[in-house]
Amino acid sequence: MPNNQILESFVSSLTQALETAPTPDADEMLTIREVCDLLGFSRWTIRRLYKSGELQYIKLSKAKSGAVRIFRSSVRDFLERSKRATSHAGE
Repeated sequence: MPNNQILESFVSSLTQALETAPTPDADEMLTIREVCDLLGFSRWTIRRLYKSGELQYIKLSKAKSGAVRIFRSSVRDFLERSKRATSHAGE
């Protein structure tokens, strides 16, 4: 199976998992650990994604090391963008 098909399958599975998550609130806020578990990425990759604007987040305090929450809807949007990118790459 070519790499883009594997990646496309992976993104599709993650999208389905997010859509069938028990909480219906699309603007639910997730911890970095929860996003890591959903996407299978390291916390440093998640940090890079939210710092670069790929994931929408809020900081819960003004401290430099303050807690961060990432919106579930932005994780869905990220997966959709990834899915489109992998489908265009295979063309």
